[in-house]
Amino acid sequence: MLERMKTVILTTLVITSLMLSAILSYVSPEYSPLVYTEEPSKNQDFNYVYVDETLIPREIRAFSGQEKNTIYPMSQDFNEIYQSIQKLTVTNIETTTVVDLTKHGKRVQLSFYKAVPYELLSHLLDIEVSDIRKIEGNIVRATLYIDAKTDQLKCLLEGDRNYLASIHGNKGQLNEVIQQIINITKVEMLPLVEIELLSIQPREYSNLLFEDLTQVRQILEKDKSIIYTDGNRGLRVNIDSNTMEYTDPSAEDDFQQLSTKDMLLESVYFLNEYQSWAGEYIIANIDAISKSRNEYSLVFQQLYYGLPIISPNILPLSELQFKMQNNRVNRFLRSTKYLGAEMDSKMVSILPSEYMAAIINRQFSRPEDKWDYFLAYYPEQITAQKVQMRPVWVVVNKQSVSAAYDARNGQEIHQIGGWAYGSR
Repeated sequence: MLERMKTVILTTLVITSLMLSAILSYVSPEYSPLVYTEEPSKNQDFNYVYVDETLIPREIRAFSGQEKNTIYPMSQDFNEIYQSIQKLTVTNIETTTVVDLTKHGKRVQLSFYKAVPYELLSHLLDIEVSDIRKIEGNIVRATLYIDAKTDQLKCLLEGDRNYLASIHGNKGQLNEVIQQIINITKVEMLPLVEIELLSIQPREYSNLLFEDLTQVRQILEKDKSIIYTDGNRGLRVNIDSNTMEYTDPSAEDDFQQLSTKDMLLESVYFLNEYQSWAGEYIIANIDAISKSRNEYSLVFQQLYYGLPIISPNILPLSELQFKMQNNRVNRFLRSTKYLGAEMDSKMVSILPSEYMAAIINRQFSRPEDKWDYFLAYYPEQITAQKVQMRPVWVVVNKQSVSAAYDARNGQEIHQIGGWAYGSR
């Protein structure tokens, strides 16, 4: 009897061992040998970017009586006009209540890409440091105008709180800017374009990220994702979603006093160092994740023809997303796809902004001034190697995309679920 029990127990242990071995064989990732490669070469598709190039208004609008016009970064006069505005010094900032700007006939309005942290305003306007310290939170819009009662130059900063300031300069300077914008031909046509869709080679990109390539190991997961790691940092490439995610946990342990400027500089340095800019980008979003842990999200949005590209979740090629901790890169997420050369292009007529105002008044419950709307581009994949970029009117509320309309015919685009302008 005892011998029989021993035999049963031994048999059970052997079967259990075989089952566990089979399970481990199925769930464990496959480890490839160390990745040896030559030093990466410069990819000509990617460019070098300066911080100030990512900090520009989304658009500049001018109002003069019943006349108004909007200019965008693709305008030949945009930089000249913007530089003229930056010569006007904003000072004596104080908190204020709502200002009815319609009572002040002549004004210039700068709309930013989502909200701008107050620390970065000095890159956008000429504001004295002592005045910037009076501001709290984020700013979404700045309006320079001539006060109808006092005939003085004023600046209204709108955001988490509203601020009113004086402007050092003369009315002639502001009037000249206003008239220059009014006289520019309105944007009535935009290119409808087909663009080559290119792919980043994951191994080549990993070779940029890791200093000692002899320590890099490649891991193939069961879902066909690929992980490159040196034992500390990692790059995970998701084949199904066409995304890649870089993580560096060492940022969690290096506590530093929070600095929005340092975060921005660090992220721009990272993208320059690792050849990650494929076109023009602007800083679209800086939000706190956990202030106690110094964790912030930071997003760069790609532009085409001076307008933001609003990507659907199925083709997230227009955003470079960071999680910053202690002013350092803790996580970086981007698409493995990027835009290449134009393959075909034609100019198409677009609906005027008045059309969007009518839609907002008709379809949305709040007044027009509670919503923002702007021109953008929407990418649709035609083939594995080609996308079509079509101009759209985008309606946002509190920086979340509420609706998008084909700018040619006003037809609503329904594949926008889950969009968040500048963050996802």
